[in-house]
Amino acid sequence: MGQPALEFNLFTGTLDWVAQPDNVSAVGEFTVPAGANVGDLVYPSGNLAMTQADNSSASTQAVALIVAKPTSTTATLLFMGKVSGFAGLTAGDDLFLGSSGAFVTSAGLPTAADSIIQKIGTVVDTTTIIFNPQIAVVL
Repeated sequence: MGQPALEFNLFTGTLDWVAQPDNVSAVGEFTVPAGANVGDLVYPSGNLAMTQADNSSASTQAVALIVAKPTSTTATLLFMGKVSGFAGLTAGDDLFLGSSGAFVTSAGLPTAADSIIQKIGTVVDTTTIIFNPQIAVVL
């Protein structure tokens, strides 16, 4: 289990310490395009369907990260948490939604009107990120 966190208990009206999971993911059964890859950012596009996220519009902001593809069109998604398997990252960098399901550092942020800037996480080390998508800001 991950770090403890305070959670409001509706029944008692108190704040209670609860253990939080290291990762929040959902296994299989999410439909994704055949061209989507492990490591791509996705957004909901239908009933249990996801499409590659994109920084061109607020309607396409990322909600999850593909962490496995059991078949060419189904995926295991991470909604929040720590994930490894990347290469060449710089510890401490903030990560943002790029285009076509990719993520970028601040050097790759969009500037066009109606584009969005969405922070999706932080780099822990050269291969690991903390994925925690934030609400996007529309330019």
